[in-house]
Parts: sequence; C-alpha cells; structure tokens
Amino acid sequence: LNAAPPLHCSGRRAAPTLRVKGYFASRDVRLVSRRAEDVAAFQERERIRWDVVYDEDYYAFHPKGLSLEFYPGDRVEVVGDVKVKEIENARGRNGVVTHYEFDDEYESCQTCSTACPVTVELDEA
Repeated sequence: LNAAPPLHCSGRRAAPTLRVKGYFASRDVRLVSRRAEDVAAFQERERIRWDVVYDEDYYAFHPKGLSLEFYPGDRVEVVGDVKVKEIENARGRNGVVTHYEFDDEYESCQTCSTACPVTVELDEA
C-alpha cells in the first residue's frame, strides 16, 4: 500500500523527509553494529555478480567470502570532522552504510581506488 505522508497540525501533508547521503574515508566512520543477515546478503550478491560478470565461482576465490571493513547495512557513527552537503560538521551523526568501494581481488577488477569509499545515509538529526 502507498500510505500518504502524515498530516501536519495545519492539515497540510508533510513533505517526505529526505536523508542526507555522505561519502566518507574509512577513518571518518566507526562501526556501531553489523547484522549477520546483511553480510550474508552481500556475499550472495557477490556470488551472483562473479558468476555473471567473471564467469567464475566466487567461493573458489574466497572460500569464506570477502572480509570487508564495512558492508551495506552496517550502522556507523561519523567520528571525523566532515562537511556533508548542508551539514557543517557530521561528527557524531549516525547512519547506515549503503555502499562500500572495495577491491574484489579479481585480475580484471574494475573497482577504482577512492579516498572516500564509504557511502552513508545519515539518520535525521
């Protein structure tokens, strides 16, 4: 069902709240919590990607799956002094990792190296 946004006291519909997405260096975020099911879902997506993209068995290269610093779904806290869009300093804000750039250790890896590999959707203030 598509629920309508909640009504304000004025009777007008509230605008949907958009979360702010930021890009962080690994040193600027700290892992708060990780769910095993998020890691398992990531490993399954990688298994399928390896089959489709590389025509290879993911678990032949990574018998225990890739061990990463961050996984999509991880809860993190910003620990560095980082400006994110209209937020002057995001230090202390929490959020969810939506993407993590990593080297999958395959010879034809197309993942580029970046200074800010952790994409985080910040919680509302």
